[in-house]
Amino acid sequence: MSPDGRDSLGPIKNFIAEKSPRSDVERILCLGFCLAELCGLHEFSYSDLRRLNDDLGLRRLSNPWLAARKARARGLVAYAGGQKMSLTADGKAVVDLLSS
Repeated sequence: MSPDGRDSLGPIKNFIAEKSPRSDVERILCLGFCLAELCGLHEFSYSDLRRLNDDLGLRRLSNPWLAARKARARGLVAYAGGQKMSLTADGKAVVDLLSS
């Protein structure tokens, strides 16, 4: 995405569709992966996740904070200071394993 968020979201939409996340935790992992790997935003916030989710037209995240907390408890994301977080190697591995 460009700074104004107007670039084509097609590759990200395709990625999310291929991964088919079944829970909010899996979805924030996929969104975080896209922010880091496709958008170059390696440290992201809840609002970054929510904005990308909304831009993609996905079902609203019921509670991104709780999903991130669950992911952190499982070692899938790490807090990077303030309200920022990043995917861990285990989080990336989970995304890699999600079915297409």
